[in-house]
Amino acid sequence: MINRIESFSPCHLQKLQVQAEQRQEDLLGGLQNSVLFSLFDGEEVMAVIGFVCLSPKRRMAVSLLSQNCGRDMLPIVRIMRRCYEIYKTERVEMTVKTDFKPAHRLAKLLGFEREGTLKKFLNGQDYDIYARCL
Repeated sequence: MINRIESFSPCHLQKLQVQAEQRQEDLLGGLQNSVLFSLFDGEEVMAVIGFVCLSPKRRMAVSLLSQNCGRDMLPIVRIMRRCYEIYKTERVEMTVKTDFKPAHRLAKLLGFEREGTLKKFLNGQDYDIYARCL
């Protein structure tokens, strides 16, 4: 159960048992111009969420999820939605590895619509792009 939210610190990544399909380097590359939060269950980091600012009203969603976050998905989704409201975001985008089903589920839970596939987008892999206009 999510019981604490903190501003993200790189040391939080050491407490995050990230899902095999995600890599921590993906997050580390986007720390500039970002707003990130760490979500805790006790001392365990369940997720790092937030967004990278692409323009004043356009953001790219960021999420690194713990292998153990299944029961916390609804609270994680609620917190992510609230972030977009607080920071007055008109458009939020999310790129998802085409074959990473849990990330597609998260995008749909957040109310994102799939806009297409980006071929060989990152490290030679295909990604789907989702977006939500608020």
